[in-house]
Amino acid sequence: MILLAAYGANAWSKKGMVRRSEVGWVAVFGAIVAVFGCWLLTASGVKYTVDFIQAVIIKSGESYFAFNPTMLSQFAREAANNAGAALLFSSFTFLLLAAILWAARTNDFIGERLGWILLLLALTESVIFAAGFRDSFDRREAVSPISSQVLKKGGDKDSRVLNLAFPNSAMSTGEFDVWGDDPFVTRRYAQFMAYTQGMDTGKATQYLELRQLSPLLLLTRCRSVVTPDGQIIYLEKPLPRFLIISDWKVLPSSEAVLQEMGKPDFEPTATVLLESDPHLQHAETHKEGMGTVIVENETTDQVTLKVNTAVPAILFVTDAWTPSWRAVSLPGSSQVEYELLPGDYAFRAIPLTAGVHRLRMEYYSRELMIGAWISAVSLLLLLGGSLFLALRHRSTPKTCP
Repeated sequence: MILLAAYGANAWSKKGMVRRSEVGWVAVFGAIVAVFGCWLLTASGVKYTVDFIQAVIIKSGESYFAFNPTMLSQFAREAANNAGAALLFSSFTFLLLAAILWAARTNDFIGERLGWILLLLALTESVIFAAGFRDSFDRREAVSPISSQVLKKGGDKDSRVLNLAFPNSAMSTGEFDVWGDDPFVTRRYAQFMAYTQGMDTGKATQYLELRQLSPLLLLTRCRSVVTPDGQIIYLEKPLPRFLIISDWKVLPSSEAVLQEMGKPDFEPTATVLLESDPHLQHAETHKEGMGTVIVENETTDQVTLKVNTAVPAILFVTDAWTPSWRAVSLPGSSQVEYELLPGDYAFRAIPLTAGVHRLRMEYYSRELMIGAWISAVSLLLLLGGSLFLALRHRSTPKTCP
């Protein structure tokens, strides 16, 4: 793609003039890529792929996936075949580019329109490349035969399901999944889920082996668990999405929080475990209740809340904590600034002073904003450069080589 873009810009700036050496180098590079592509399709290429996966992925600890010899051999063969086919496609693109460049040297019609021809070639390559990564599957594999009403029987609208029989069916059946709606799982949340099953948190992934029905699963709002064989197990009294809790405990590390949560007397509705000081003063709990939480507005990227609490407390939210979410004060709130802290290791905790609060939990990633600005500036530079080259091409008469 970069090579096509470079030759396209060069074609517009030099009005289709191509040197013979450029054609030769493109053809030679295409031939070299073809040789490597063919090699990957051989037994030797597959063996090299197996050795590479073992050295770079398995032995390095970058992946916790348990490869057995048969699975590793099959995976390496598929990876080598896909890589070889991709290289052969790239080689064909290079050779086709060389042929177009050669034609531009001998044909004025092609030479004058070389930039547009290369643009079309680049777009075609992009479409073909993207089509190869469009996954498809049998819809029946993603739809659970168990209805959402059955799975959430007795639960509220925010309760969730841990479906190990049909793990990708939540969106199609309308229930909320324990893993959330994001296409990825945060490390903290995966480690928490692994901890609930007595697994090594250092090797946690989104793949969960059900070993026990830990009471900590209630923190995820889990109402029911569907075992791999299709059996439905209902959990009693899953936590709601929002709780106002007047007691908290600050521990020195996230590991200490997990250890505290593993104790038999841990009660998540009574105490929130924090990793930093909430800058609040403890107060006596009011017997009449801690307060109220009203959701005023919600989208995929923000939740607007109105919270009323009579004493300093922690607004505990059973959504997954990530550093990319923050809490901001809104007009009419009794508190100017809010912190969104990790509570109970993997969830959200917002310290509140006594009073009426209006706040918004929102997704905000500094890296995303920086990337958006870089993309915007790059787009402006691309449009400006294209306009400059187009005006230069129109105002300068073509000269023969």
